[in-house]
Amino acid sequence: MGNAFAGRATDTLGSARVRSISLAGSTVTLALVDVAVLSLPGALVLALASGVFGGMLMVPQQHRLFSLAPDAPTVALGLNGSAIYGGGALGAALGGVVLSSAGIWWVGPVAAFVALLAFALSLPSRAQAPRPA
Repeated sequence: MGNAFAGRATDTLGSARVRSISLAGSTVTLALVDVAVLSLPGALVLALASGVFGGMLMVPQQHRLFSLAPDAPTVALGLNGSAIYGGGALGAALGGVVLSSAGIWWVGPVAAFVALLAFALSLPSRAQAPRPA
């Protein structure tokens, strides 16, 4: 659902807005994980929201990469894939450290903080890019 929405939304709203919606939604979803898993309906809504917001991220990210590297899009996408796997490994390591040192109830808040950090870093810069002479 998120992937299907993201394609149309990226064409309409632009990749930065769709990326922001995805990361903000993922942040909220992760912040609510500890409460949502206490009931079956909550867990099902959490799973749906997590899938929708997580599925939204790839389309605007790839659109952004194609616009940043129009001469080498395959290289940009390859590096993006490597970054995704590296991020997955770092996330698993961080989750393991949090789980073993702080306990299960801290995994969601720490994950939400990392998602919030990703959201903040993804916001477009207000600085002007240098213009060619």
